[in-house]
Amino acid sequence: MTEQLQIHCKALVIKWKEHKDIKERDELFFCLLPYLIKWIRSILIRWSIVIDEHEVLSLAWQCFMHGLNKYQKMDVPLPYHFHRYSMYCLYIEFIAKKKLNEVSEVEQVSYPDENSIEYLARKLPCRVRNVLQDVITQQKDSCKTAGYYEMKKMLKNVIKEMVG
Repeated sequence: MTEQLQIHCKALVIKWKEHKDIKERDELFFCLLPYLIKWIRSILIRWSIVIDEHEVLSLAWQCFMHGLNKYQKMDVPLPYHFHRYSMYCLYIEFIAKKKLNEVSEVEQVSYPDENSIEYLARKLPCRVRNVLQDVITQQKDSCKTAGYYEMKKMLKNVIKEMVG
């Protein structure tokens, strides 16, 4: 963005902040539009997100309005400000919503009850968990040691007690 365009855009921002005139806002948008589109495309490409031209234009408007409403410190360079707020808006639009959806999917998963066999299995050491698996699936004895038989008998009693 040229120095002259930055000065012109900053003057439009100041006018818009004072009067909230739609003409100044729209003129500023059309001055920044090529840059907003370029920033949005480059950010989304980095995130491996592909969208069509209409969505890019819609996002450009959202990023512009968000950046315009948040532009308070006039000493911050205009391109830097709008680029950073474009990145922030896109992050909220794509990444944060995706993470929120993943979290809600995780919350829908039911966790085993403390009195369930699954819960017991998670708490046992791997060696004992294998014996528990043999008891549950009623597998033939894979290891014929006295300790194995004793552990299998104990786990059968535990499962009977848990099931009722």
